[in-house]
Amino acid sequence: MAETKPTKSALEGRAVQPGRWGWVLVDMPTERADTLLLGTIGAKSDWHDPDNGLSMKSDDALNLFARVIKVVGKALKGPMWVRDVKTGATRAYRDLRYSDGAKDWLQRGGELRQEGVANNEFLISDPSVTQPAKISGDVS
Repeated sequence: MAETKPTKSALEGRAVQPGRWGWVLVDMPTERADTLLLGTIGAKSDWHDPDNGLSMKSDDALNLFARVIKVVGKALKGPMWVRDVKTGATRAYRDLRYSDGAKDWLQRGGELRQEGVANNEFLISDPSVTQPAKISGDVS
């Protein structure tokens, strides 16, 4: 998403430059069988100008990101815990958040993971204190 749409001439013959155009990048969570893959929201302020060979900076994306996350962040809870499935080591990440839908997914027996990262499991509570509920079937 962006404040303004880049012109066709700006896009022709150039690499995509989110920082230059002030884009906020949104990667939605994806379902794969019983796994919900992590989604992301991010922004870049730096970009390379091939015309002068310099690294440039624009705060447009960061300003838009701040406005987007202010709204989206109200629907998210955190922190999330990440457990290394090989070693069992866990750590809280305050910048990783989850929605009520992700919590429901986990409680119905699904897994929260990140694409391309087989060793990490994402949890919504500290596994050393409580194990996340794994509910299967109908609960009355």
